[in-house]
Amino acid sequence: MALEERSLLGLLSLENITYRYENEPLLNNINFTLYEGQIHSLLYNNPHECELLIKILSGQLSPKEYFGNLYWASKPVLFSTPRVPLSLGLALACAPPYIIKEFSIQENIFLGIEEEGGDSFLDKEREEKETWNWLKLFRLPFSPQTLLADLDPDIYYLFAILRSLNCSHKLLVLHQELVEALSPRSQEILRQYLVKQHSHKTSRLEKGQITLKWLNSQAEEEESLDSYFQPNWVLPRIQRNEEYEDALLSFLGWEGARKSGAKPQKLVFHCYKAKMQGLGGLAYHNRLALRQILSGFDKALQPNTLLWRGKPLLFENPIQALESRLAVIPREYQLIKEFSIKENLLLKVENSRMRLLLDEEFYLEKFEAIFKRYHFELPSWHNGVDQLSVLETQLLLLAQALVLEPLFIFLEDPTWQLKPSEKELYFEILNLVCKNNISLLVLCSSSWDFAYLPCRKVWLEEGQSIENLLLAD
Repeated sequence: MALEERSLLGLLSLENITYRYENEPLLNNINFTLYEGQIHSLLYNNPHECELLIKILSGQLSPKEYFGNLYWASKPVLFSTPRVPLSLGLALACAPPYIIKEFSIQENIFLGIEEEGGDSFLDKEREEKETWNWLKLFRLPFSPQTLLADLDPDIYYLFAILRSLNCSHKLLVLHQELVEALSPRSQEILRQYLVKQHSHKTSRLEKGQITLKWLNSQAEEEESLDSYFQPNWVLPRIQRNEEYEDALLSFLGWEGARKSGAKPQKLVFHCYKAKMQGLGGLAYHNRLALRQILSGFDKALQPNTLLWRGKPLLFENPIQALESRLAVIPREYQLIKEFSIKENLLLKVENSRMRLLLDEEFYLEKFEAIFKRYHFELPSWHNGVDQLSVLETQLLLLAQALVLEPLFIFLEDPTWQLKPSEKELYFEILNLVCKNNISLLVLCSSSWDFAYLPCRKVWLEEGQSIENLLLAD
């Protein structure tokens, strides 16, 4: 279906949205529809209306707290958690802007959407090139490495907007307060950039403004909306059975990365719901390749050899991996030592949700619930992460993954620096995680760490093929 035809269907619709506080309607029968390929200006009465509308669209306000219906592509949806709108491709760029003054322009623009490339963890060259393009477009006399702390605070609003424009989302909610804080020249450049490929439509509620925009790519214009979110990939010809249907992650002869002089390590097994399984001996280049694929930074190296929930694993970007509720805890974890525990926790959430509106109380309550459920013991929120022990650091990383509500967590060498007693405690916690219907695949490069894995596990030798050894109990 052509983009022009699809635009008539409507992308996001709000029907009779009403919110009452002590019987007083703060939102009263709000109705509007947002269409593909268009920019919409929605006018509100006061900041409280704006805040409520944003919380509804971001999934931070429970559907039980307001009346009315939401529709995505003409289908009813419930934005019960922030994950739901994000999985559909709805992102928010709202005031006040979320930036880190101690970071450079480049680091702030790509906060949470970094790319991996080659054997390096982050593709800094690509980030720098794209940052130069943004600076050139807005005629800014800075370099990508300029620290935000050295700039006028008014410029922060522009970089918050650019960060959202960098995302691979489908619908962008852009708060007008961000735009009004820009210089007149930047406002005009932004306006030209937004309307270059889109028409404009205004829906008047009362006064104030929020701008919403559908971001396109050539691939999206050629596909229907349904085919974009649910690709009809061709499945490999294998016998479907009950165990296979229940598998979250499946290896169907995956051989990993091709490396000169190295023998292939062929894998054939399934990872099941609420199970912890272990794999050791995977070559470094294969561990790196698997991490990149599961994180959404690279596609499977051989077609139809990796399946996620029964479909070939072909994440186009990290957002799609996140949408699929797959979390990755790499060995080279990244924490900011100068930040407190609280700041690192919230930074991770903000990164992973691709600039979704950050409500500190909302997420801190979720973290506290996680700590209580899994018996985590961490120091005060205000302590620095440099004061944490290795075990406490690993628990912090695990909490960061759990708050994203994953179905599956891939852990790369999580216990390589832990003492024997700490390894046992850590795996006890992982067993509790499994009891909450979360699947775990633990990779170990050390045979010593591998010995502590309290689950079905296999050690893979170079040139060895593994078939059906990691099955559910």
